[in-house]
Amino acid sequence: MLDPALAALDLEAWGAVLRPFARASVALSVRTESGRMVAGTVPSQQGRHVEMRNLALDRAVLTRESSGGLLTIRTELDLRSADDEPLWLVLELNASEDEPERLEIVARGLVAMAGLIKDAKDRQDTLEGMSRELAIRYEELNLVYDLEARRDVHEDTNLETLYEYPQTIRDYLEFDCVVLQLDGGPSYEAGEDGFAKVPEPLIDAIHQHLEHEPETLVVNRDAVIDWLDEGFPTDLRFIAVPLRLETGHGLGTLLCFNAPERRHFTNSDRRMCEVVAAEIVKTLKRYRDRLTGLLNREGFERALGDRLASDDAVPPAVVLLNIDRFQMLNDRYGVDRADAILVQVAQAVGDVDAASIRSLARLNGDQFAMIVEAADLPALESCAASIVAAVRNSRYRVGTSIATGTASLGAVLADDVACETSHLINAAETALDEAKRSGGNRALAMRFGDERIGAQRGNLDVAGRIRAALGDEGFELHAQRISALQAEEMPYFEVLLRMNDGGEPVSPGVFIPVAERYRLMDQLDAFVARTAIRLLGEHLAAGGAPLRLAINISGQSFASIELATAIVQWLQDFGVESQCLCVEITETAAISDLTNALAFLNVLRTAGCRIALDDFGSGMSSFGYLRDLPVDVVKIDGAFVSRMLDNEVDRTFVQVIHQLAKAMRLKTVAEFVEDAATLAMLCNIGVDYAQGYHIDRPSPLAAQLASERERLDDSLPAAAQLASA
Repeated sequence: MLDPALAALDLEAWGAVLRPFARASVALSVRTESGRMVAGTVPSQQGRHVEMRNLALDRAVLTRESSGGLLTIRTELDLRSADDEPLWLVLELNASEDEPERLEIVARGLVAMAGLIKDAKDRQDTLEGMSRELAIRYEELNLVYDLEARRDVHEDTNLETLYEYPQTIRDYLEFDCVVLQLDGGPSYEAGEDGFAKVPEPLIDAIHQHLEHEPETLVVNRDAVIDWLDEGFPTDLRFIAVPLRLETGHGLGTLLCFNAPERRHFTNSDRRMCEVVAAEIVKTLKRYRDRLTGLLNREGFERALGDRLASDDAVPPAVVLLNIDRFQMLNDRYGVDRADAILVQVAQAVGDVDAASIRSLARLNGDQFAMIVEAADLPALESCAASIVAAVRNSRYRVGTSIATGTASLGAVLADDVACETSHLINAAETALDEAKRSGGNRALAMRFGDERIGAQRGNLDVAGRIRAALGDEGFELHAQRISALQAEEMPYFEVLLRMNDGGEPVSPGVFIPVAERYRLMDQLDAFVARTAIRLLGEHLAAGGAPLRLAINISGQSFASIELATAIVQWLQDFGVESQCLCVEITETAAISDLTNALAFLNVLRTAGCRIALDDFGSGMSSFGYLRDLPVDVVKIDGAFVSRMLDNEVDRTFVQVIHQLAKAMRLKTVAEFVEDAATLAMLCNIGVDYAQGYHIDRPSPLAAQLASERERLDDSLPAAAQLASA
């Protein structure tokens, strides 16, 4: 069997190099030790060769054909044939063995030539290897581009598009079967026609094995694998790639199978499977909670929507769970350790021995959700009780301490009633609220048609009106002046949202709680931010003096960093300096989702916007969190300000907050200033700003801005007014 690479060597050219020294015609070839030619053009000599003598060089052997024919000099080539035989470089020439000096020169040249041929072969092999590697890299790059294109196309479609990934691998790598197995979810499979279906127990066994194995598993052998039961067909070749988040949480497994008669899997196969696995993880991350690895709200809502759209005969139930008094755990142990408790609660709930639990999720803060397949209300009540008991009976490690906790749970059975995803989740929230009001550490299960849930129909109506108002300009921005007490500064207003429904005003106390429950606050926040920045930009373009607007951002918006970047872009688009915008957040919203809050606020702070902490003092952990949050302004909770004239404790509390803020070089704003006496006391304390009905009553923002421009015009000398006209 000729080696193609050796056969391609130009041995005639190499022989020409030796010819002047041999002073005879020479023939050069590469042969096996038995004489079989591997490369060259010289036919094998049929006569018997006998060794005449060894030359002085150890690596060269001199022989002559027994019939007195050609003289042969040969040396080992340090290469092997395709079937692993040692190879020799053989020189045949017409010469006399009685010329030892000349033959030794030729032999030395042959030995040196063998080294050069070996080097040339190595270089050729390297170049061919690089060429193959480049071809593989090209295929891998094409695969990445294809996957990215698919992800862009399906960015807003549901998770069922994951079925395309197994088919993509088969298209590129021609495997017999590819299976995508997701934790707690469906599997997606693409298989070769005629290929025997891979047994599900085998897939499950590999999947379970990889829960504790961080590396890709490649099996190319037929031997029995110790962690597989003997009943499984282990003669299949397979690649198994674990799907994991950066935190280590498992999402599933990507498995590729080939029949035993197919080629072995290569490192390139493994690499390309890992490329696809990374793309799958990118897709799944969008629907996963970063702390626990569970589904997030979006992932849960999609899973529930798919379940409601299915033709399953058993109606689903939605279960919501809150940890009782979780804020106290936050205050006692700190955010990081409280987060560790959340992870352990997720594990405790996930370990509940209830085969009916599906799609465990963390919606936000300490709220968890799951879908339960319950045949009837008693079955749902039993499952709900076991979940609450699991949380209560677990022990949670916090550093060197052990913590305990309880949970409240609300569950709603869909029955046969057609309902939307949001309706079922909100019904579960109603049941959860009832469980909390009953004292916590209990579960409350209802049917969707329960009259207590029927009471929320009015809220559903308000939610529909909110959505309609966003589409037909049913919202208007008002503003209330915030007055500087200690020094003249640019005018400062807080922007307030007002709703009109067919000409009738709707109180914020009505529509804001409904918007929070139905996850509409991020849309309202975006409307307020863009509209306020646009009106301020128009004010400046019309010759108005710079002023500062404060807008409120809810905790629901923290999960979307895109809103923060959009606010920065709107400032640029409408020509507004970033220092003219102040973003107000409540203390409770910030600490309930501190990680996302910090990321959101840092985008705005880096751009130059100011950050205000609203209702400061209303929470138990205000002073501890003030160090962590990137704020410029502290707004003292109006409950303390409104009572400070008559209550020494509240007055002292206002003084302490102001002194703390001053030490941290922060500005203070006192809310709910309703009379001159309170204003005078705040001035004496040194509070920087005051806000309340004694200072200003809210009115439309556009009118407030127009008044500011008129005030500027009135302050100009007559000549300046004429010049500006």
